[in-house]
Amino acid sequence: MFRVFDMPKFNGSIAPMTARRLTFAALIGLSFAGLATLMTLTLSPGGYTALDLFILVCFMITLPWTIIGFWNAVIGLLIMRLSRNPADTVCPIEHGDPTQPLRSSTALLSCVRNEDTESLETNLNAIVSHLIRAGEADRFTLYVLSDTNMDDVALQEQQMTSRLKDRFEGQMEVVYRRRTDNRGFKAGNIEDFCERWGDRHEFALVLDADSYMSADAIVGLVRRMEAIPSSAFCKVLWLAFRQTAPLPASSSSACGLACVPTPSAVPGGRVTAAPTGDTTPSCGSNRSRKAAVCRNCLGRARSREPFFPMIRWKPS
Repeated sequence: MFRVFDMPKFNGSIAPMTARRLTFAALIGLSFAGLATLMTLTLSPGGYTALDLFILVCFMITLPWTIIGFWNAVIGLLIMRLSRNPADTVCPIEHGDPTQPLRSSTALLSCVRNEDTESLETNLNAIVSHLIRAGEADRFTLYVLSDTNMDDVALQEQQMTSRLKDRFEGQMEVVYRRRTDNRGFKAGNIEDFCERWGDRHEFALVLDADSYMSADAIVGLVRRMEAIPSSAFCKVLWLAFRQTAPLPASSSSACGLACVPTPSAVPGGRVTAAPTGDTTPSCGSNRSRKAAVCRNCLGRARSREPFFPMIRWKPS
């Protein structure tokens, strides 16, 4: 049903990325050895009892997370202070040609369940209006995917969608769908979209009910996906709750899932992606290198991330 494309996607050479990873691994290894030695010496007076050994083992088990977090913060702080463009330093990817119109069709997926429709309508209205003003609205379709189980809220959703359709008629298509069975929760919600309308679009941007993204951020995500055909998805990089830069990812696990580590509002979040570059470890979320995940993995995944992934699939 779907094909996966393997093409070069990283602007930099392999050597710098290898050096990043080796340096990071060396810092972690040396820190672990030093701290483990210090703890061993601290517990040594009077000999080692069973309790001493138990404490040492527990310390060594939890130590790697502390060390990784520390070096993430230190390196991230250095990147943020010393680099003119931290996002490009972490992951120098193609940005696409801003002078050219978008070529691909993208679905905007607003996944909702018993939400405040007034706030939802405000956000969706702003997103669509800004895309229209940017002149790119014809390349997008808005889907309101409802898992609502309260009839009064569902009625408000239908009325809201009707107003959006009337307001943006001829400028952007708006589709409303309510599931009576919320199998798979949000992941199942997106799976149902894949089965119904997935073949109409090259990309999908997943939005939560309280999500807002500027037209520049959305169009920028699409341009990067178009410029890097092998990318599985792009995720907005966050810093202190500001959208700063999208990152691509293309690694996949046996289950077909891939995700970028979460860059949060701390310096360590910035460098989390530095050792991984354009390939990332997998995790159970609703982003995938191939859309076959809609049938194979997505229904079993559970999405809890508060950021906005851009998914690529290519129907055969």
